[in-house]
Amino acid sequence: MEYETIKVERRDNIGVVYLNRPEVRNALNNKLKKEMIDALSKFEEDDEIRVLVIRSTHPDFFCAGNDLSELKNIGDVKAIKEQFALIGELVSKIFYLKKPTIAMVNGYALAGGCGLVCACDFAIASEDSIFGLPEVNIGLFPMTITPVMIQSIGYKRFLQLSCLGKRINAEEALRMGMITKVVPKERLEDEVMELARELASKSPIVMALGREGIKRILDMDMEGGISYGSNIVSLIASTEDAKEGFKAFLEKRKPVWRGK
Repeated sequence: MEYETIKVERRDNIGVVYLNRPEVRNALNNKLKKEMIDALSKFEEDDEIRVLVIRSTHPDFFCAGNDLSELKNIGDVKAIKEQFALIGELVSKIFYLKKPTIAMVNGYALAGGCGLVCACDFAIASEDSIFGLPEVNIGLFPMTITPVMIQSIGYKRFLQLSCLGKRINAEEALRMGMITKVVPKERLEDEVMELARELASKSPIVMALGREGIKRILDMDMEGGISYGSNIVSLIASTEDAKEGFKAFLEKRKPVWRGK
């Protein structure tokens, strides 16, 4: 499939998806959402790809959020719901992807763009990055991305951002738990790819089962989470890769993962 609003590339066993609407600061129109979902799905099913990086072709904008120009001529609730459902589908796709995801944030990540960052497992941002949920300032509210935002930064901090509509810098985003690390702009790509290579060096089956287990546990009570976690770690321990890991540890060598 030829893409018009994104770019994709492979770097060994790392898949990279670029938001590529620089003329509108990577605003998320329906075509971009659909193309991203398609690209992520293809990378997810590719056994050679172990990690996904989401980044931007714009030098100063990661993503400005939903493309509001697509809403100006909409006159019925059903059509509006379809517009916002796609951003929800994209955020959900990223959050539940079978492979680790990293957001590489350069510059502004606003509204739905902020949601994309929080949907990723890891997020590394340049020192000049700016984050915010400005929807309330134009009579909207970031409801579709609420679940991933609250998972990342908590209820009260989410209310602070969503109800006031103010922007925060990278260091504040780090303190809130929205991102994983802040680095100088000139080091951003190197830091992201270093993390991606480290993640890609782990067992893909163990990574997939472990991450899925964590995300399921988020919706459980303490007792249910502990019980479920015991079952999942037993499943992980029975994989060929776990057995190889134990053997390699005893033999003092690096394990050779087979993804089984």
